Amino acid sequence: MAGIDGFVYAVLAILLVPGPTNTLLATSGAAAGFVRSLPLLLCELIGYETAIVVYRLVLGPVLTRSPGGARLMHALAGIYLVVLAVGLWRWRLAQATRAVRAHHVLITTLLNPKALLIALVLIPLPGPAEARYWFVLTPLIPLIGSTWIAFGRFLSRSGSQALTALIPKAASVVLGAFAAILILSALREP
Repeated sequence: MAGIDGFVYAVLAILLVPGPTNTLLATSGAAAGFVRSLPLLLCELIGYETAIVVYRLVLGPVLTRSPGGARLMHALAGIYLVVLAVGLWRWRLAQATRAVRAHHVLITTLLNPKALLIALVLIPLPGPAEARYWFVLTPLIPLIGSTWIAFGRFLSRSGSQALTALIPKAASVVLGAFAAILILSALREP
């Protein structure tokens, strides 16, 4: 990593890419609105930072020694995303006052592969400079999350009923695709 500037650009690139957590935040923005979705950002922050700490302290050493551990984690995350995708597919935006619950965002973020990448690739090994990376990462997570909420709200306010009705279906497909990727990566030979 090319210092803190490179870290910022890498984190922005990773967090801006559509993923399971971003999909849920956009769905909530569409259904519940921007302001009512803001508390989900705390769940996202707690989820990412908890996962990163666990990966760095516990799973990092285990995953580097045992490819089976990473495969199991991918499979479990994939199964969870399938369950979430099925729920979103069945859900109707017009009938809900709150599409996404806090625990959905928390669990999805805890299982998000982006946390693993940030934890084991982007943040340098523990040392005196590590605190600077945490100081930069912490505000970036809710900042990017709020852009996904705003994006979902923008889509729902576009005035198109057809587009609005497609939001949970599209979110379901995206989550299903991530689930398939995770499950297939778990099934591949080491």
